Amino acid sequence: MESDLRIPRIGVSEPMKLKAKSNGWSYGNLLALLGGSQLQQEYETALTSDTELESQTNSWSNLSGRSQITKFLIKRGDQYLVNSEPMSITWNNGKLSLEKAHLEGPGTQAQIQGRGFDFSNLDLSLTADVELKLFQLFFPFFDDLGGPLKTQATITGSWDHPRILGSAALDSTFFKFKGFPHPIEKIKADVTFSHNKILIPQIKGVLAGGELAASGELQINGVRDLETHVKISASGLNLMVPEKTRSTGSAELSLNGNWFPYTLSGVYFVQSALFEKEFTDSSSGAITFQQSPYLPQTLRQQSFEPLLLDLKIDLKHNVQVKNSQMDGFVTGHLQVKGPPHNPLLFGKLETEKGARIIFKDKIFDIQSGSVNFNNPDEINPEIFVSARSRINDYDINLIIQGQAKSISPSLSSVPPLSENDLFSLLALGITSTRLEQNVQSGEQAKQTATEVFGSVINQTVGRGFKSATGLSFQVSNSYDNTKNISVPKLTLSRQLGRKTSLQYSRQLSGNNNTSDVKIQYQLNQNLSAVGSFESRAPQEDTTEKSLSKDQPSVFGVDLEFRREFK
Repeated sequence: MESDLRIPRIGVSEPMKLKAKSNGWSYGNLLALLGGSQLQQEYETALTSDTELESQTNSWSNLSGRSQITKFLIKRGDQYLVNSEPMSITWNNGKLSLEKAHLEGPGTQAQIQGRGFDFSNLDLSLTADVELKLFQLFFPFFDDLGGPLKTQATITGSWDHPRILGSAALDSTFFKFKGFPHPIEKIKADVTFSHNKILIPQIKGVLAGGELAASGELQINGVRDLETHVKISASGLNLMVPEKTRSTGSAELSLNGNWFPYTLSGVYFVQSALFEKEFTDSSSGAITFQQSPYLPQTLRQQSFEPLLLDLKIDLKHNVQVKNSQMDGFVTGHLQVKGPPHNPLLFGKLETEKGARIIFKDKIFDIQSGSVNFNNPDEINPEIFVSARSRINDYDINLIIQGQAKSISPSLSSVPPLSENDLFSLLALGITSTRLEQNVQSGEQAKQTATEVFGSVINQTVGRGFKSATGLSFQVSNSYDNTKNISVPKLTLSRQLGRKTSLQYSRQLSGNNNTSDVKIQYQLNQNLSAVGSFESRAPQEDTTEKSLSKDQPSVFGVDLEFRREFK
């Protein structure tokens, strides 16, 4: 591209001249500076033009001359717009006229006409039937954009306060915000332009498998002043936000503001939810859109946010939390604020009865627990958990408190144990004192080795096995009363529903190969029905050189009553 610009000094009355030529100039490189550089390679753009303008009075408003555009092309994939004949723009003392400004493509076309207008008194007519996929380069905050747009309008007024009359229609249009996993699809809308207002009587679409409806209006007050008021309702939503969190529900929202970022506020009514994300996963999907430092200050920002959230989360029903650290239900209230790709949380959640926490691969029943989101800078809630577990002959009490990123657990027991004994009991299933005693005999040393091996297997294999199959896997010890020793035991368990759990265990050695199956159904907070089946297969006794007596299998149904006394 070649150009020659001559502008006299202020106060000097000399002619002003502008000459410019381009031959196949890829103008998309310039548009990408506005934020769409990640899409630049998907586009093919070309501009071939010859411009010569002059003003005798050293004023932009008195320019005269002509600009002829031989080729104008914008192409993305199999969609494109290109002029079939040369277009021209004529300048006559600041008045502009467009001639043959017509672009065509496969199933698309756009035409703009105007004669004798300037930037203070516009007189343009626009007709278009285009594919929005072509124009995503101009909207870098969309991760995807497409669908047909039809519009017909006349534009009067000034460039900073335009008045528009006409209409536009969207049919099967879709778009997707960056950082938000669900696109809004199958959008149908009829839009009316009425002078300085844009009226949207109805929008229908599909979001996360649910139905979306909206209506509202936009008022054009000036440059960077597009006053927006839109009401949105959605039902049947199945959201996956944030990552590894599934929820169903409905929403009543509103979109308001005068310019970017607009604010999306309202209430999301959660019918059910499952949170499977690990608490220790601190990965962030934060995305920013960097702009060139050479842009004017009005266009240059460190990051561009088109949308900010201010949503209340109404948890009508308990939320299930199920990961390698917790299994149970929580209730409470939350508020989401900030950009969709990196929001902040405010509010408080409390655990329900029956919730369990996994600490050092041991299951603790939560007595009370709360998570308080109150940090205005990051998601780093204050956590308090009081839990209890029975391990061997000890009641272990666990207190976890502090901020999530610097949490501090503390342990105590009844009967009391030292800190070393407590952690040995959690890690190996025996106290450090007993460990020292056991290694003094061969049989007890074998038992200790089995306990240590089981602990290592639980910590290394157990988590991956559960992630792959949904089954909890644990190697522990059981008591063989025929030999008066502890023998290895394999246990598989799975939560079948909110109130139902299944457990299978098998003794791996000893005088009998014993298999147990238990299914438990929680009738209320304190009472459970437990069905059990115990199968016993005799095994040769290598010490007595004889077969043990057959022992019958056992089936039973029990009622289990548990209540905490304070």
